Amino acid sequence: MNHLACPRARAEEEREEQRQKQAAIRELLAELGEELRERQAETKEANAELREVQRDNGAVLRAVAAAKKGVSDAADETAEVSAALEEALAQRKAAEEALKQAQAAARQAEAEYKNKVAQALGRR
Repeated sequence: MNHLACPRARAEEEREEQRQKQAAIRELLAELGEELRERQAETKEANAELREVQRDNGAVLRAVAAAKKGVSDAADETAEVSAALEEALAQRKAAEEALKQAQAAARQAEAEYKNKVAQALGRR
């Protein structure tokens, strides 16, 4: 009987060990499941924060792009105005040179006129 009791006791011990192992595994699985749920919640929160940052930065990026376009347009306009000013300065210089030539021609014509008048008066 002792012989039969021993294998039964041993089988009972093995079953108890198996139950303890299974209980330990269930406990570990429960802990891992809880940790997984925490990580999923953290991930969900991080994704929500990321979307918010993207929305906020999207508005900023659009504002920056608009500002860059404004600066680019102003730079283009400034270049056009500078070119127009340079052209106007060149035309002014040309006009001043033409005026100087006209004034010189007028002085020369006046001098020639006075000379002719003096000659005409001198002949009399």
